[in-house]
Amino acid sequence: MKMRVLAQAGLLVAAVACWALPATAQNFPQRPITMIVPFAAGGGTDAVGRAIAETMSANLGQTVVIENAGGGGGTIGALRAARAAPDGYTILLHQPGLAAAVALYPKFGIDPEKDLVGVGLVNVGSLMIVGRQGLQGDTLRDLVEAAKKSGKRLTFGHPGAGSMGHFCGALMQQALKAPVDLVPYRGGGPAMADAIAGHIDLTCVGLNFGVEQMEAGKLKGYGITGREPFAPAPKVEPLAIAYPDLDLPYWHALFAPAGTPKPVIDRLNEALRKSFTDPRVLKIFDSNGMSVYPEAQHGPDAATKLLASEIKRLGDVVRAHNIQAQ
Repeated sequence: MKMRVLAQAGLLVAAVACWALPATAQNFPQRPITMIVPFAAGGGTDAVGRAIAETMSANLGQTVVIENAGGGGGTIGALRAARAAPDGYTILLHQPGLAAAVALYPKFGIDPEKDLVGVGLVNVGSLMIVGRQGLQGDTLRDLVEAAKKSGKRLTFGHPGAGSMGHFCGALMQQALKAPVDLVPYRGGGPAMADAIAGHIDLTCVGLNFGVEQMEAGKLKGYGITGREPFAPAPKVEPLAIAYPDLDLPYWHALFAPAGTPKPVIDRLNEALRKSFTDPRVLKIFDSNGMSVYPEAQHGPDAATKLLASEIKRLGDVVRAHNIQAQ
């Protein structure tokens, strides 16, 4: 009799739990949501986060608060998000550094594919390879061929090991068999400053930064790491057409802790999609050389799949070039 009562009680608890989960998801959200941005305030990822947070807040009826949790190449913020309660009240905005971290940091502490789930893809853009004034050749191909003939090695500055700028230089070296020395800096700003000053030959920057420096006559544009031209710089070659390895998308996506109920994920995804109809948000994306993904890729699964594919792709680059975190 006692065992029967306990069994019935257990079934009742399970039934209540199963009923409560959808009810909780249906009423979501009932308090503010924290969006972790794993980089410092004022950067490109922070600007994207603040742009979508405002529109998402209006749609959700609760404030989406930005929490800048920088450090460790974006790993500190990712760890914090992955270990948060899977209730939808903590979400993570990240970029390719999340995928690269798996190969770069053997003691990362989480497996992003298992510990995070996609909420949605936010935007995507390319980078621009720029060079100092006075470099020989107006195209990257001509520049590399001139360097090979002269026997001189080119210097390519990047923001640090495992950064997108580092991958940009490594893939350029690989795709064009270029005689390049990769030079690490503490951030993209110092690398760009040294290129402007003529201390290094090349670096890789966001499209908007590249155009600004080209228009100011401080740097030359040598190529875009994608297949599409950039309207403000129509003469700069999209490199991935001739060199598929240089198709290096710079994306942002939202994630939540694994185990977050699907109805909650869907509600967050719905709010994210609403931000794509806000002209203010699209203007911020455009000013940073980024655009919204095609509508067919707006669902949560697209973010999960992109992360898995990028972990493999960027991991291969890390291993091929023996890139080590600093």
